[in-house]
Amino acid sequence: MHLAERFLDYQIERMHDHLPSSTRRLSDLLREAEPHYLAKSGERVSMDKKELEEISGYIPSRYHGSLFLPIILTRRLEMGRGAFTVSGGRLEEYLAERILGRFLGSVEQYLGADRGDLVYVLYKPEVAVIITRFKSVFALAFPSGPEPWERAS
Repeated sequence: MHLAERFLDYQIERMHDHLPSSTRRLSDLLREAEPHYLAKSGERVSMDKKELEEISGYIPSRYHGSLFLPIILTRRLEMGRGAFTVSGGRLEEYLAERILGRFLGSVEQYLGADRGDLVYVLYKPEVAVIITRFKSVFALAFPSGPEPWERAS
């Protein structure tokens, strides 16, 4: 590998230093006086307790142990201009839908709906609404290769 390629790889990795080394359960974060996660850089990143409490109001408490934070919104150039996908699964997508006011049904209705092979996509204006309202609960990623984070078990 050439020096320029190594430098570019290093710079791309540094873009993701703010992303979590692993995500944390909402239930665990709510119990902490100073909720946080560890970033890939090793830095401790604080999460806003008020944001976490507001998020918890969108999700029934029986699901708090299944919702992993921060939720990573990943830019997907191959899906079109301004397209982002949501890390995690249907529960994280449900939360985004509730924040945007697009789905008012129960979590069970959302999780039980058959979507086939459809990929859940958010677009830049929707991402802006979510990030503006919940700065510490969501993180943005702009990958150039494999996803640079892991999910807690």
